[in-house]
Amino acid sequence: IVRAESNSSALEKQRKVSSQFSLESFHLSNSLEILAGDVSRKNFGLSQDQYDLLRKSVTIVYHCAASTNFLAADYN
Repeated sequence: IVRAESNSSALEKQRKVSSQFSLESFHLSNSLEILAGDVSRKNFGLSQDQYDLLRKSVTIVYHCAASTNFLAADYN
């Protein structure tokens, strides 16, 4: 799940990051699917069908999401 407005823009973000770290072949994995979403929203911002499919099919999760707004506490 990549924070993005669409699956195509999520895929493009992932490709750019992979390229920065010389992991170009990473996005070619048959077992990797990039979805646009937001981990701070209910069901990660996915449709109920997408979320249910993930619940049934995903066996491993690597959580790499983080808040990078270091001033957020100052604004709340």
